[in-house]
Amino acid sequence: MLKRWLDWRVRRNKEKLRSPLGPTRLMAAATLARLGQPEWSELVRGDPQDFRRLGQSHEPWVYCALVAVLSIPHLRGPAIRGLAVHRDQRAIKPILKAMEDVAFCRAGAKALAKLGQPEWEQWIRGDAEDIERLASSGFAPAETLAEELARQARGKRPKKAEKNGSAANQENHRQQDDIAVKCSQCGAKYTLGRNAVVASMRDVLGAILSSGGDVMADPTASPDLIAFGRVSPEFGDAHADQVAFLKEARSRGTKLSWRCDNCQSIQDYPW
Repeated sequence: MLKRWLDWRVRRNKEKLRSPLGPTRLMAAATLARLGQPEWSELVRGDPQDFRRLGQSHEPWVYCALVAVLSIPHLRGPAIRGLAVHRDQRAIKPILKAMEDVAFCRAGAKALAKLGQPEWEQWIRGDAEDIERLASSGFAPAETLAEELARQARGKRPKKAEKNGSAANQENHRQQDDIAVKCSQCGAKYTLGRNAVVASMRDVLGAILSSGGDVMADPTASPDLIAFGRVSPEFGDAHADQVAFLKEARSRGTKLSWRCDNCQSIQDYPW
């Protein structure tokens, strides 16, 4: 009975390693380490490069996890590199699809070379002749990619205006998603994702209880869990990760505390 329960916890936390949220992956890796699988703590550190490092694992679920995050722009590069390391031939098709975003053509070409197709590095060199070389390659997938890249290049100017409009919408959405707090002691104001982010998600480890990391019952167990005014670039898209983490914590009723950088007082989140 105990073995079945432990196996269930291992499977459940491995599923969490697929999460696009760094804090969720980090807590899952910490739990797996406590369950006798410390190797995941070496691969998972809570930053976007987790998906590159996960490629070193040859467990079957890793391939699906890497392919799934190819649709997320700030995780696409690490996922492509992870697929290259994972060396699963099924990755060729999803990598080609990801290369339709010109920003990831070079990374995709290098990945395909590692998967046994070195000619892609000859066709894609990161210069203005890439499309022409792909179109004249005589290789159907390369020609298809050339057509898509050429189509995007022709429609670049109209899309720019659309992109600007989209950026404005994203900024409005971002402002709506911002989480603002005010120190009850000194009145200092902070906005998560703008002038404040999680100082170090490794502080989570000190507050994880034997419940498996889902609930932190003691909000003072790690007062630096959320330290406003400190910037930590190691987690990539800080705004998306931190806001999503706090919203998830709020929806679960998880108790968190934070330390004001101005007066150093410790207090609970306002929800």
